Amino acid sequence: MTASVLETLDKIILDLDPLLSIDTIWFNGSVLNDLKWAHKDGEIIIHSDHELEKGQIFKVKVFYSGHPLTVENPRKGGFGDGFYFVKTPSGKDWISVVSVMTGADVWFPCKDAPYDEPDSMSIKITTRSDLEVISNGKLMSITSNNDNTRTHHWFVSYPISNYGVTLNIAPFKTLEQQIMSVDGNTYPYKFWVIPESYDEASIYFPEMTKDLLFLESLLGPFPFQEDKCGLVQTYYIGMETQSAIGYGNKFSPHSCGFNITHLHEMAHEWIANMVTVSDWKDMWIHEGIATYIEMLYAEKIGGYKGYLDLVERRRKAVKNEKPIIFNQEHVSIQRAFHMDIYYKGAVMLHTLRYLIGKDAIVKSLRQFLYPNSEILDGRSNTRLTNSEDFIEVVESVSDTELSWFFDAYLYHSGLPNLIVEDSGDQLQISWETPSDFPFEMPLMIEIEGKINKIKMKNGKGQIATNGADYNIDPENSILKTIYKESKN
Repeated sequence: MTASVLETLDKIILDLDPLLSIDTIWFNGSVLNDLKWAHKDGEIIIHSDHELEKGQIFKVKVFYSGHPLTVENPRKGGFGDGFYFVKTPSGKDWISVVSVMTGADVWFPCKDAPYDEPDSMSIKITTRSDLEVISNGKLMSITSNNDNTRTHHWFVSYPISNYGVTLNIAPFKTLEQQIMSVDGNTYPYKFWVIPESYDEASIYFPEMTKDLLFLESLLGPFPFQEDKCGLVQTYYIGMETQSAIGYGNKFSPHSCGFNITHLHEMAHEWIANMVTVSDWKDMWIHEGIATYIEMLYAEKIGGYKGYLDLVERRRKAVKNEKPIIFNQEHVSIQRAFHMDIYYKGAVMLHTLRYLIGKDAIVKSLRQFLYPNSEILDGRSNTRLTNSEDFIEVVESVSDTELSWFFDAYLYHSGLPNLIVEDSGDQLQISWETPSDFPFEMPLMIEIEGKINKIKMKNGKGQIATNGADYNIDPENSILKTIYKESKN
């Protein structure tokens, strides 16, 4: 690690899983005395002989070894953190790694926190000469050694989240298509697959290319063109490992008409890899937005009905057991990660679309990722973010104050509750939330085939029904619960 000192310090702390053992540590070119460092409870603590001053550059090398965390009895198409040591159908080694929940320190020393990304990485992996190695970034060289091994050197020239670093080892074969980007550049889209999947993957690969073209048209240019746009077949289901997306699903569309796994993981190149949350508590930005993008693609290929069908599938999966955001600093990934950051986050954005319109939602997504329409390269726009940044963009684009909206959906486990009092010829309606903010979500009510819009100022409204049948929120646009009370 080469780093710059931001504040005067006398020690450096890195993370490394206790399963791995440290042999030697070098500091600024010299081997450290064993008394100058300790590896305890997953932390490497390195003491300096003298204070490191602000602005000083220092270098640390950690030599370590051991058997890393391994996924025991892995299930094909499943998911779990650690190394996958499996075999291809022909018996060849097939190795990959996932570290989103445990942190990348399960296989290399790092500062294992989302708010501190390395600005580049050099990755060299040596393995038997009959195997290929696919990692993040750009392939710089392949060196043949004298012991029937080869060393693949990959270099990541963009900032990268530690959990997005990966390696994949197998006798891969390569599929490739040229992509004409929306910024006018051309770049290759490469897919590495095991030999047994090559024919099937070749047939389906053009469909995956369509996913990529849709994402570019929606979100802007693919961010990592100077490194690569890559997809690697894995034993596990999928992962947003930067410029080497892991994909382990079938080569066929899902029931919604497209391959959700591929689209979702590829969307993360924009929203997780280019723009990354600085704290795990905001992980809904990664997963909720990527899941909502699935809905937008369903709309592109299946019209508004296709969009609503997928919205309803996601709505049924919402649990409301935990808030999307735990309102405290530095929440662990284990605490922050639950399925409502995917499904409730996405359906919340569907409700937001009802409130501000589709055009404002799409413009907000684009502006959140590429704030300056004249600077559309990923290198300039790779940055850390949080929920406040996203809300600020949406408020600016829609010219609407939305603190009441995001507070209700992000910081509370329950949903806004609609209280409906029916006196027989009139409805008295009010919103109830745990928040101090009045929930001013307008409401559509269908009475005898006519749609009426109730503004719900200060969270309250009324409408005459004259005893007719009525349908509240006929398209089920609002993520809510309803409590009805009759006063006939």
